[in-house]
Amino acid sequence: MTIALRASCPLIHWTYHYWHVFVPEVNAGQIYGFRAHGEFNPDRGLRFDASKLLLDPYSRAIVVPRGYSRDAACKPGDNTAIAMKSVVTNPHAYDWEGDTPLRRPWSRTIIYEMHVRGFTAHSNSGVAEHKRGTYAGLVEKIPYLQQLGITAVELLPVFQFDSQDAPPGLTNYWGYSPVSFFAPHHAYSSRQERLKQQEMPGNLALLVAEASSQQPDANRRIELLRISEAGMAASNLQ
Repeated sequence: MTIALRASCPLIHWTYHYWHVFVPEVNAGQIYGFRAHGEFNPDRGLRFDASKLLLDPYSRAIVVPRGYSRDAACKPGDNTAIAMKSVVTNPHAYDWEGDTPLRRPWSRTIIYEMHVRGFTAHSNSGVAEHKRGTYAGLVEKIPYLQQLGITAVELLPVFQFDSQDAPPGLTNYWGYSPVSFFAPHHAYSSRQERLKQQEMPGNLALLVAEASSQQPDANRRIELLRISEAGMAASNLQ
């Protein structure tokens, strides 16, 4: 299914700096993406390419096909089958169990900065092999952190990033190549578990998004693509 968000109807699909659309009967788990139509003129900073599938910058979850290719996004042709895709989520489905900020004063705060993968990746972490380098592995080590007197954990990038954004033959380990600030990095999940923001006392999180100030143009439009079950199979999602 394709839905056109036309700049010629800004009152319907455009508010301030944001494109938006309401799609009825779309449930959590639906995979989708954007295509942007417009002029290709790099000298003017315009690089529209409707053959490329784009992520929703505000999506809460991302799926990555097994055959994902960063290079394919830079080459001619449709990359739908091997592109990352956004996923509809239900933000009300998670039970926060009454969690509230601890409001611990900074004078009593001891922060431990860590990399989710690196913290438990080695066998000496004592974490079960299938949980090493994951959110679940981190949760398992909370008692250890508390014994050290740690009151807050500051995590290195945990939003979805592109692991292929690295020199040939290497992998992006640190995560400083975000593709979706509001979606957790899928590779850190042991079995699609979600780590509660307050699971670790005083956990610090920083989400930053920059909206484009580009005004709508009558010659530009965005398509919201609802990927069908057939499309999901073709993408060979993991």
